Amino acid sequence: MKKQFYKLIFLFALLLGGQILFAQVVSDGSVYSRYGLGERHHYNNSRSAAMGGAGTGYSDAIYVSANNPATLSYQVLTRFSGGYRYQANRFSDKAGNSSNLGVGSIEHFQFSFPIVDRKLGLGVTFLPYSRTGYRVQTKGELPKGDGYPDTTQYVTSYEGRGSLHQFEVGLGGKLGKLVSVGAGLRLYTGQIDHIQRTSFDDVTNFTERLSTTNTRLFGTGSNFGVHFEKTKLGKKKNQEIGLGATLSLPTSLKTRRTRILGENEIVDTLSVSSDFTTTLPRSVMVGLAYRPNEHVLIVADYLTENWTGFKSGLAFGGYNPAVATENQFQDRTRVGVGAEYVPAGRNFRDNYFMRAAYRFGVYTEGGYFKPASNQNYFLRTNALTAGVSLPTRKVGTTMDINVEVGMRGTTDYGLVRDLYFKMGLYLNFGEKWFQRFKIQ
Repeated sequence: MKKQFYKLIFLFALLLGGQILFAQVVSDGSVYSRYGLGERHHYNNSRSAAMGGAGTGYSDAIYVSANNPATLSYQVLTRFSGGYRYQANRFSDKAGNSSNLGVGSIEHFQFSFPIVDRKLGLGVTFLPYSRTGYRVQTKGELPKGDGYPDTTQYVTSYEGRGSLHQFEVGLGGKLGKLVSVGAGLRLYTGQIDHIQRTSFDDVTNFTERLSTTNTRLFGTGSNFGVHFEKTKLGKKKNQEIGLGATLSLPTSLKTRRTRILGENEIVDTLSVSSDFTTTLPRSVMVGLAYRPNEHVLIVADYLTENWTGFKSGLAFGGYNPAVATENQFQDRTRVGVGAEYVPAGRNFRDNYFMRAAYRFGVYTEGGYFKPASNQNYFLRTNALTAGVSLPTRKVGTTMDINVEVGMRGTTDYGLVRDLYFKMGLYLNFGEKWFQRFKIQ
């Protein structure tokens, strides 16, 4: 028991430390993450990620759900899941200019175990709620002035980095044979930095200027889930259907903003705001899962978040509390569909690649902010996903490899098109823990 406990603590500390480290130093990502609270992070588990992000409707004893706590009731093994993701972005504008960025980071941590096998389970999830990571540069020229006989070239860079993290402890239990319910307590915490730096070619007469806006957020929220599953439909024993739904209530976060002006080694604090409140929106997600036979699984999800109800006493990219709020953000929507194919089905004695699971999916998402303030254009993302799950010698443990190719934004309205590629490597580990052996 002690060995298993120390193993858990080590894995948690490793992933938590890596997640926080990358969140604070990485700034290479989508330029659109400068708006609002950043780019929303959608993740359920590595199985769902390869199927268009859909998975609210199915239950699984191998994969832990980060969205629906009701499915924790199906757990049999103590489970751990962690993953690493690499993302490459290519930005282009209407004039044909382009740039490339790439970054890798630890994506999530999940841990769960059954309290009562297939009846009651507990789960812990740690992942980003939103991410901010961008770098943009503009070049300019200062005209000749008194004492400066030549023009001076300068570069202004805008950089954002940070994350709002979501830590959830969930409990799920069965109500009868068909229905499960669950609830989770969420802790939100994080900070977001927006940095403006101006440097000059003439370092003799001009000094680099650095200005940083640091925003810290903290608060607690709740998440509720329900799941219905019917197996052995009609005369077909391997036919199954599942329905799931989740509700995350609006959450108020304490928010504090600090403005700092830096000049070489000298740093001055310009202002520290009083405590304000930032309200995260209500989120509703519904999902359907259908298994026609032991080889195929089909899933579909729909998500809506009420960002028109977003409120804050502080300004964010695309949001100004001094003007009408309903015209600044819109509700975020996401539709994802996908499928999984396992050639061997439940035949665990088949050859290796027949026992692997092959997945693909597609999703479309309507963003919650307008990147062009003078146009009624809200950001949209369309993407294709795929992945393979490789079995291991240890029953209940898999290695998943997922890819995602997508496009967000447009070259109209003076904006840029963001083509991106994501590749993730995930370990899903399962083992029977906390057993008391009987002495015969």
